[in-house]
Amino acid sequence: MRVNLAKWGNSAAIRIPKAILEELNIDSNNFENISFNIDIEGDKLILRKKQNLKF
Repeated sequence: MRVNLAKWGNSAAIRIPKAILEELNIDSNNFENISFNIDIEGDKLILRKKQNLKF
């Protein structure tokens, strides 16, 4: 799957397609408490979904 980098204020953004959100079990209508760890490995950008901890 190919996505484009876009300007978002002073930052850059990549849109995550709905199909990927569904595969990660993320409700595309509710992003509350969803976060990712981000790493760089060579020329790869790695996003890892953080587990939601509810207390």
